[in-house]
Amino acid sequence: MMLSILLCWAHMTLRTQGQTLLSQTCANVEEQRSWVTEFLQEGYKVSAMALEEQQANLQVPHRMTMNIDKDELGHRIAYFPRGVWVGWIVFFLVVVFHEIYVSRGKRPILAHPIPQKSLGIQMLALWGSALGFIYTSMQLPLSLDYTIAMGLDPVASGISVSFTGFFGLVGAALGRRLCPEENWDQRYARRLMIFLPLCMTLLSIAQMQSAQWVGSQDFPTRRKWFWIMLGLGQFGALTGGMAALPGGVIWNKCTVRKDKTFWMMLGQAAKQLGLAIGPGLAAMIVWMVQGSGRRVSPISMSAWFSYAFACMSAVSAALSIFVCPTYIPELQEDPAEEVRSISSPDRWEVAPEDLRPADREKLVRAMLWYSFERPFMLASVEVATVMLLEVEYDWSREATGVVFTILATSGTVLSLLAAWGIRWNLFAESKVLLWGGIAGLVGCALLFEWRSSIGLTTLLIADPLIYGAALTSGGIAEGWATRAAMPGTSFSFENYRVRDVMLTTLSRMIAPTVTRFLVDLGGRSCYAALQTIVVVLAFWSLRSSCALVWNHDGPKKQDQPQKTTKKDDSARKLTEPHEASPEPIPQIEKP
Repeated sequence: MMLSILLCWAHMTLRTQGQTLLSQTCANVEEQRSWVTEFLQEGYKVSAMALEEQQANLQVPHRMTMNIDKDELGHRIAYFPRGVWVGWIVFFLVVVFHEIYVSRGKRPILAHPIPQKSLGIQMLALWGSALGFIYTSMQLPLSLDYTIAMGLDPVASGISVSFTGFFGLVGAALGRRLCPEENWDQRYARRLMIFLPLCMTLLSIAQMQSAQWVGSQDFPTRRKWFWIMLGLGQFGALTGGMAALPGGVIWNKCTVRKDKTFWMMLGQAAKQLGLAIGPGLAAMIVWMVQGSGRRVSPISMSAWFSYAFACMSAVSAALSIFVCPTYIPELQEDPAEEVRSISSPDRWEVAPEDLRPADREKLVRAMLWYSFERPFMLASVEVATVMLLEVEYDWSREATGVVFTILATSGTVLSLLAAWGIRWNLFAESKVLLWGGIAGLVGCALLFEWRSSIGLTTLLIADPLIYGAALTSGGIAEGWATRAAMPGTSFSFENYRVRDVMLTTLSRMIAPTVTRFLVDLGGRSCYAALQTIVVVLAFWSLRSSCALVWNHDGPKKQDQPQKTTKKDDSARKLTEPHEASPEPIPQIEKP
């Protein structure tokens, strides 16, 4: 009996303690479970926040354009007045009637009887040098807003600018096939110089009319027409490139050899002026079209830009029509020029066209190397100066824009001064060329930041030195290459121009990317090292070219002009033997 009672008590006690232990264990498990759950939730929140932050960081470069509201770009369409179309009709009628007049054997109304003395040919060449740069610099301010308004990603805004140079290069190669220098036909070349700018004019008119219609359409239609308009623009660049080589050959045939360097230097200045004029012309068009009213749509504004391009192409066509001759006779150089050149400051130089064929080929090859080095120097200065002033010295965009304008203007002025100094025989061409290379080396030494207190000052001194020296030397280098080129050889003017365009385009494409990468990687020191390497290579090209034209023996004594008096002249006549007079030819009288 007692045993049964003890067993029952033990059973009840163990059961109660077991239930208590079980409940405590369950409570502990539940507590552990809740802690684990809270830990996992907290970890998930942290991971989610980290992922969101990473995605946000990845989207930072894209937010700059994502914040642009398409509605704020403007929707107003500014239509063309009827007078615009009347003006185009009158222009094409004048072209037709003038060409009918020339086809009857007449000379173009503004063509000089002696093409080698024509100022109009030089104006045509200078306008052709500036036109491409005006077109490119006008596109840049509007390209981003235009691409967004057309409903495309902003990255596509760089396509048109990048492809323009490529299609211009392809056009230059095609122009060489259409009008080769070996089988030159001046009448055919003149027709090309008229037809191709007229095609560019018609393409621009088609673009401006299409843009007015596209501006009122929906986004799917705009996206399709963006590529159509891009194709029209690149076809215009192709057409313009095809006119480059025939125009260059006409200029080469119509320019006296002693003046080629001078006009080439002015051509370099015209290119820089085109870069400076383009943005200002774009701002003036926006002000004239928009005025103080509602904001005009970028698509409609691009139509007015196309109208400006059409007018500029029409100017090129008009110059070719009224100035370009139908026949270019061979003109012998004035013998008095050689006597006059002995007293000029470049009397210790041999003219590039008077070198031996092997030396002329070496000179052209050296100038081709410089055709790659010089644009690299210019593009590096343009990109790195703006980037360093904004990032390292915290300058505003407006201030850096002013510095860039001053940089381009000072280089142009320096190039013009050097050109006129050479024109008036104040400087020797080889000395200007060599001192330009030395100035570039001095500028590179100033690019390195020797002391932080004067770092900004040395940068603002170094870049104009390099930029101005490259511009000044570039004109002389191109002039020497055109004078040293020989027809019918591998280094003819035609072959030189094609290679020059290819190397210049390639250099302009590579330099900005490489310079930005190095500035971002190592700052000013990396940029200075890169620029120093390129400038040293450019100086070597210039030095080797000068060595080819230097005449170390000086002018011969018998070549120097001597003053004679009347007494010396009479004595010379007495001592000289008289020439035997020819026997008279008997005359036969007609019956």
